[in-house]
Amino acid sequence: MTRTLVFAALVAAVALDVWPRLKLEPVWPDPPAIYSALIGSPGAVLAEFPMRADIGPSTESLPYMYFSLWHWTNMINGYSGFFPRTYDALLERLESFPDPKAIEALAAQGVTHVTVNCALYAKPRVCARVLERADRSPRLRRVVEGQWQGQVVRLYQLVE
Repeated sequence: MTRTLVFAALVAAVALDVWPRLKLEPVWPDPPAIYSALIGSPGAVLAEFPMRADIGPSTESLPYMYFSLWHWTNMINGYSGFFPRTYDALLERLESFPDPKAIEALAAQGVTHVTVNCALYAKPRVCARVLERADRSPRLRRVVEGQWQGQVVRLYQLVE
């Protein structure tokens, strides 16, 4: 009898230990409105900035993947659980965005449009500098600007 009780207690302890703990996180009810400009743009390929986040490579693209549910545009940001070395190399080339070398790297990947979402930058000053430089770039044409989460969000088109 004692063995049975001990065994049952151990089984219960193991079951409690491996019981999944699903912590739900709130998500945004709507994406930035700028994505509506992409609907009906066949052949569009999107790159979204910031590319690297302080939260790590496994979750940095999750907001963009969530937003894609509204626009269904091809994008170079994504997450599948596997990061090829070529993706890491691309991220390194894009760290200087919107410098000409970074824009060339985007064009080489077939990117046609770029978003800059200041609400996702860890430091708003960094985003402001990116926007200033993007507006001065001859290869980026501003398509639309909006506000999301109280911050600026812009959609640019890559031009030749």
